[in-house]
Amino acid sequence: MSKLVCRMAKVKKNDIRGYQIHNLRELKSNTNPDIDPTRSHLNKDFINDQPINFKKKWEERIKEGYTLKREIRGDATRYNEFIIGSDKEFFDKLDQAEKDRFFKTATDFFTERYGKENVLYSIAHYDELRGAGAHAHVAVVPLKDGKLTGKEVFDRKELRYLQEELPKALQRAGFDIERGREGSKAQHMKQPRSRR
Repeated sequence: MSKLVCRMAKVKKNDIRGYQIHNLRELKSNTNPDIDPTRSHLNKDFINDQPINFKKKWEERIKEGYTLKREIRGDATRYNEFIIGSDKEFFDKLDQAEKDRFFKTATDFFTERYGKENVLYSIAHYDELRGAGAHAHVAVVPLKDGKLTGKEVFDRKELRYLQEELPKALQRAGFDIERGREGSKAQHMKQPRSRR
């Protein structure tokens, strides 16, 4: 049985534009030769019907949900981005509709857990040649009680919950996938600088 990949990155103020360029394929990538632009039309956002400006959508959410009087610190995490995926063998067994259903199920899990209003985007990439051939980027604004607080929303307990419950939600939807080994020391290998 294939294992689910679910890993998180903290997105800071100065990172947002780079995430948008990568996730929406706004520019030809000179640093990631694995992107096949002829397949980019297959990529899909399960939250937004049209391409969005990540910074503007984040600012709109903060305007609605942030209630503290003090300004948000310049070095604060603006949102958390999760990469959801599995191995190539898992995705090779699925047709395009089933891949979409897999990522839609994961998206629904995030919107139900953190509120649809806090999920900025959930973009599935089907245009990368190496690796699994499919993965999704899901962005969550960590608002809690009117405060932007990634440390409280995504504490160790919550990350453990995600690792345990997201695979179960996907299994209930009929996908043959399981969580990674608990307590594993395995780490995601960083790509060489030339591939980023």
